[in-house]
Amino acid sequence: MKIRKGLTTLLALTVPALFLVALTTPAEAAVPSGWYQLHNTYYNKCLTEDGDTGAIYLQTCATGTNINHSQLWDYTTFGQFVNVHSGLCLIVTGYDAAVWLSGGTACTSATVSVAQWNPDTTDEVITNAHSGWYLDADTAASGEIIQEPYIIDGIHWTLVPGS
Repeated sequence: MKIRKGLTTLLALTVPALFLVALTTPAEAAVPSGWYQLHNTYYNKCLTEDGDTGAIYLQTCATGTNINHSQLWDYTTFGQFVNVHSGLCLIVTGYDAAVWLSGGTACTSATVSVAQWNPDTTDEVITNAHSGWYLDADTAASGEIIQEPYIIDGIHWTLVPGS
């Protein structure tokens, strides 16, 4: 009986403490929708869309009033990165390494996991909602934009607010 009473007392003290910790632990901040440059910290360059071909590549980041709209990405409420210049969004095909631009309803009016990205500003990574893989500027292929399942040098990105 004494053991049961001791356990009850211990639980009575522990459970409120656990709730207190849960309430005071900061949650990961959500990235607000808006325009951003996607800056790769390994290459110190920004993700850019080629307006003529729809290709994506890394280019020196523009600043201030010189920002090229091909370097701006609208992070939507659906979690897509839509290029401001072309209106196309970053998309993958499941677990294939390729990342490319696409249009249509997957990028404009619905949550579609292959076009949905989850930026983590704490770890400076961006993962795809479908594959869970990281957006990567491949260090073995001179910055080719792919998705990668492993933590390697090219997966770190900062989101620089643009206008």
